[in-house]
Amino acid sequence: MAVPPMTTTPRELSRDFIAMWEAHVERERARADAQIARQIVEGKRSLRTYRTSKPVVRDGDSAVLLPFDQYDVIIVSFSGGKDSLACLLHLFDLGVPPEKIELWHQSVDGEPGVAKRFFDWPCTESYCLAVADALGVRLLFQWLHGGYEGELTKRNAATQKMSFEMPDGTVGQAGGGGDVTTRLEFPKVGSIDGGRWCSAYLKIDVAKKTYTNDPRFAGARTLVISGERAEESSNRAKYPTVKRHGFSVTGVAPDATDDERVAAQQEQARLARERPWPAWNWNTKQRQKRDITEWRPILDWREPHVWEIISRYSIRPHPAYGAGFSRVSCMPCIFGNSDQWATVNELDPELMVKIAGYEKEFDRRKPGPNAPFKADPKRHGMIQGGGNVLELAARGVSYLQENVPADDLAYARASAHLAMLESYPADLIIDRGWRLPRGAGRKSIGPT
Repeated sequence: MAVPPMTTTPRELSRDFIAMWEAHVERERARADAQIARQIVEGKRSLRTYRTSKPVVRDGDSAVLLPFDQYDVIIVSFSGGKDSLACLLHLFDLGVPPEKIELWHQSVDGEPGVAKRFFDWPCTESYCLAVADALGVRLLFQWLHGGYEGELTKRNAATQKMSFEMPDGTVGQAGGGGDVTTRLEFPKVGSIDGGRWCSAYLKIDVAKKTYTNDPRFAGARTLVISGERAEESSNRAKYPTVKRHGFSVTGVAPDATDDERVAAQQEQARLARERPWPAWNWNTKQRQKRDITEWRPILDWREPHVWEIISRYSIRPHPAYGAGFSRVSCMPCIFGNSDQWATVNELDPELMVKIAGYEKEFDRRKPGPNAPFKADPKRHGMIQGGGNVLELAARGVSYLQENVPADDLAYARASAHLAMLESYPADLIIDRGWRLPRGAGRKSIGPT
């Protein structure tokens, strides 16, 4: 199998797809302009001036790609969203057989099929399974015990254990314990370093603990693929295309420079071509080390290229896109705009009341006598500073109530119905009447 290029250029878009994309974007722009004008008149929105993005410098690669057949496992971090789906389909375009690939999905609410739903879309786990089954790829779940709500409401307790599925059907456990702390606070709308704990605790740490505790990764060479794109934010534009995973240990000196590390990886690539794994000339001690490389194959893709490959394979995307959402993460994502909160409020008003109740409980400006935390006038407890989630929703217009053609509105409502099902119909994954979903081309609201 040939060595893939460091940066993979997407296929040239066909004239038919470009025409479909341009017509879709023009309709969505007209809809958005009319909606914004209406909200300004109603006093629900103010005019804003956005700054032009500054040019960024990308971090240098710290690893090199080997031929795909030199990896024991190729893992795709699979949220169920469009970008991770495009990564999977791109591997098929490059000739990687389905049996070589694993999809990994971190269930944010806890054990799949058992934990009570809180922040995730009801259909997401079932949708991911349906995609995996339709394309002949193995899907493995990982999760933090107690999930989002358990970590959110933690009082004087240590972080829970996490579990991970293995290919033989068994489930491993790892982690847990550590410092006893109290959370009682929603993730901050910002970076992981700035307090957005949801991604770190529910996804990143769960995956890392799987790498370090699943015995099959000891001595194995693994490629991990994720779907970040530079177009999404200036921070993501800085990401390297290929990097050595933080838990990867390959015999390179810890204090090696980037140039020395890349040179060592290149030498490993040369040796791998001459003496394919597992006959590679490592001693027994070295063979127990983990060799994990991260690759972002669609880092330089634009959104139309993502939708093109999905349309070419006739895969129906996650139904939240059809309902009007521009990205798929948690259903009540902390980054959501007022229209998204309005839509969530229409889909699940009880959940919104519950979230607003937690916001009130976590308000530290004037804590009650039994509150487990000290007063802090800067910590209002709300997910966003402009009001609780019910107030944010009141300022928006639900995607299911927009003034759009009847056919478009019917499509959005049918998609929303599918998104709220806990068992996604597997026969809908392959869609021969494929169309761009309502959320395509909309401004993305999410982590940077």
